[in-house]
Amino acid sequence: MSHGRRALLAIGLCFLGVALAAEPRRRALLIGIDDYGTPQTGARRFLHLSGSVNDVELMRDLLGSVYGFRPDEILILKNQDASRAAIWNAIDGFLLRDARTGDVLLFYFSGHGSQVFNSLSDEADKLDESIVPADVNRGAADIRDKELRRRFAPALQRGARLTVLLDSCHSGSGVRGLPGGGTPRVVPPDMRDVKDGDRGPKLEEIGALVLSATRDGDLAFEAPGYQRRRQGVFSWAWSRAVRDAVQNEPAIDTFRRAAARMRLERPDQVPVIAGNDDARLTPFLGTRRDRRDDRVVVAVRSVQNGVVKIEGGWASGLTAGSQLRIVNKTASDTRLEVVAIDGVGECHAKIVDGPASAVQSGSLLELVAWVAPREQPLRVWIPEGTEETFEAVRSLDLDEATNLISDPTIVRANVLRWIGQEWEAVDVSGRRRTRLGSTPQRRVVLNGLSPNRPLFIQLPATPAISRRLGADLQGVKRVARPEDADYILTGRIFRGRIEYAWLRPFVDQRDPCTLPVRTDWHDGRKAKDLVA
Repeated sequence: MSHGRRALLAIGLCFLGVALAAEPRRRALLIGIDDYGTPQTGARRFLHLSGSVNDVELMRDLLGSVYGFRPDEILILKNQDASRAAIWNAIDGFLLRDARTGDVLLFYFSGHGSQVFNSLSDEADKLDESIVPADVNRGAADIRDKELRRRFAPALQRGARLTVLLDSCHSGSGVRGLPGGGTPRVVPPDMRDVKDGDRGPKLEEIGALVLSATRDGDLAFEAPGYQRRRQGVFSWAWSRAVRDAVQNEPAIDTFRRAAARMRLERPDQVPVIAGNDDARLTPFLGTRRDRRDDRVVVAVRSVQNGVVKIEGGWASGLTAGSQLRIVNKTASDTRLEVVAIDGVGECHAKIVDGPASAVQSGSLLELVAWVAPREQPLRVWIPEGTEETFEAVRSLDLDEATNLISDPTIVRANVLRWIGQEWEAVDVSGRRRTRLGSTPQRRVVLNGLSPNRPLFIQLPATPAISRRLGADLQGVKRVARPEDADYILTGRIFRGRIEYAWLRPFVDQRDPCTLPVRTDWHDGRKAKDLVA
């Protein structure tokens, strides 16, 4: 080979190397914190969570099965591994390392949110929004929104495509209607002044897509999600919206799907999308891999003893009973029926028609008959008390000191309720909850309530009513916790007698959902009316 030809080949290989190196990369940093450790003396007090790690695991499975992310493109920090230092190290050393034009980056956080006092803030309340790292109870500072802005901005300015998805409270304020007992993802503000006047551009103004579980000042909650596990309400809604999205659907339309589900299931929590037109009209994380010509197409993983393992499951929209056929004209008569969904990205099926020899590892299948999943029964919570329970609340004599109301769906109020083993006071914001024991003291009750606000006393069912309902309710599942319930059996004292109604938690009469906020009130001596 001549010297000139060798030089041209070298130059060509050099250009090829540059082209390959410039191929856009994908990275996702997923953070989920349930366990915040034991608080030190003087630390802010808040509840541990139970759905954040579940959120992260579901998001990981969706990234792999729907978007084709490889395991090495995803970094997960859970619980105590998600310290402040570890989060920053993961952002710098993994997510943003060598980020360049076209790279697809996802920062996902599920856990507690809070606020930090900043006397130099440009916000009216002088509070910066923050996410709470796992070592906050050991003295670590929150990670503020302005810190994240400064860290992410250079990658965006180099042309990377960044999505930030936060399933946490921005600060936390009041709830409407009867509290259901769900755990809000909020920590009281850190009032130590950070004096940070370096604002930097907002991420959504320089190309990022920012998806938030709730508005500034509102609460984000957990509820039953995938396979009835605890999850963030927004993460669960977003996961289903992503699963149901069509090929190349703009992120704003996927967001609308998620918001519509939340309006039905948790109308007091309103998610937020922020970004310029380009970010909002681009598909979430780019191209999906599980759609072809808008058909559901999956692959056979293995065939053994008549059981066909399939690389496709919940995320592909498959359900038990759905039918698939081989994507091959010569074997189009071979059909399979899904027996069970084994996970987000897998299921197993049996051959119901056609030659079994046509089904081999690597065969492509397309959905030809879909079966709706079995509907979940209506879930109800029925707190049960004894005569001693009712006597304890009678002895408090709260009429003189409080403005008692008879219907929490009309006006926001403090709530005194029986939660199975003891009384609990919930202030009007829903954030402050005081356990009172089985025989609460009047002074302690009043200390746990917001001053100058009305009070609703939520009475439990008597043992007789509880037994009657347990025997007569059909097509309804009785749950053990109020946070899992669609309706709560609620008692009140009205005109000298006890009445009961079924109430939807968290909502009041302004709720736009078609499900009734509550039933009529019925005399507690006529339990049969509550069944009807």
